[in-house]
Amino acid sequence: MDGFVHKIFASINAKSPFHSFSLIKASTRFRLVYNSSWRTAMKQTVISFSIFFLAGIVFSTYVHETSGSNAADLTSLKQALSSQEWIAREHAANEIGMIGVDAKEAIPSLIDCLGDEEWRVREAAANALTAMGREAKPAVPALINALQDEEWRVRQPAAYTLAAIGLASVPAVTALIVALHDEEWHVRKPAAMALAALGPASVSAVTALVSVLDDEEWQVRQPAADALAALGPASKPALPALIVLLGDEEWQVRKSAALALGALGPAGQEAIPTLKKTRQDSEEQVRKAAADALDKIVK
Repeated sequence: MDGFVHKIFASINAKSPFHSFSLIKASTRFRLVYNSSWRTAMKQTVISFSIFFLAGIVFSTYVHETSGSNAADLTSLKQALSSQEWIAREHAANEIGMIGVDAKEAIPSLIDCLGDEEWRVREAAANALTAMGREAKPAVPALINALQDEEWRVRQPAAYTLAAIGLASVPAVTALIVALHDEEWHVRKPAAMALAALGPASVSAVTALVSVLDDEEWQVRQPAADALAALGPASKPALPALIVLLGDEEWQVRKSAALALGALGPAGQEAIPTLKKTRQDSEEQVRKAAADALDKIVK
């Protein structure tokens, strides 16, 4: 399931040098829906699932279709985050995430939930914070801690949220560098995305980013190359590895490698021969990226 979903997101992102906030939000929305239905269903008996699912449909419809009472709905959801039942806390966090930035007043409560004893609640809270985008800036310290959570399903959305927050996530650079080597690629990917979102502010991550350009998962290699592209000439130490990456089996990775080489400008001279060959790539987007890179390097 995850691989299929990530391929969809990758294709949506075909025209961007690195994952945009809109894509992160789309990914978050999928995870929120997935969390609040499928996994909950798998954990309950048939009877309890039926009751919970039907109640969720009614409640979700009420929240999203009664625009005149949004404030009251949000107040109820915030109160539910303190429920004694973890299922209620998880559901409330998921619903807040579905509302998105309009529910930003719930951010302090969501931050508290990042320390919940139940990992499913921590996950839902982190996903909801992702939907808040830059408004989630106050959560950065708690998200840095969440990157070390024992559950990768919590570490993953924590990294996505830091990516969505953008430049205000600078204090997380060291933690994100560590996350680049997480045992789960689902965490390594958003960690690289978060570093890409930081641009030049993540210059200290160059060595770590180069080390994952040969990651076994292309969905890690690609954002790692994107992060190097965002660094511009400062990523020159990655030049040899990026040249090798032009021969990657995945076209998305080849494209990102070409973009990163182009970002080097004149410092990327060594890549000219390989980029010229890449102009004959089977994928149009790769050919264009290679041509653009050559223009930036030789001018």
